[in-house]
Amino acid sequence: HSFPTRRSSIFETRTLCAPPTPVKGKRYLIADSASGDWIGQSGNITTYTGSAWEFMTRREGLICWVKDENLYLTYDGSTWNISRPGSEDSNNILANQIFS
Repeated sequence: HSFPTRRSSIFETRTLCAPPTPVKGKRYLIADSASGDWIGQSGNITTYTGSAWEFMTRREGLICWVKDENLYLTYDGSTWNISRPGSEDSNNILANQIFS
């Protein structure tokens, strides 16, 4: 399975452990101090395939829309940063996504 190069949707965020009944195709941003199936994956993104968790290592420039929180997260190479829709930062994110 291939993830987008620069952008990925996330429907839940800062989750410490896998849900007891995962939904196929649902994505999660793994919080610090992850546990269970997600140990060692803190800060990465995971998707449930229907039978296993598939992990994507975060990389600089990754942009994510967090639907549940109505915000963008961008990864700067060391940390995830929050940008609210309509803010100057989110407008710059969108411009960079469209023109890069």
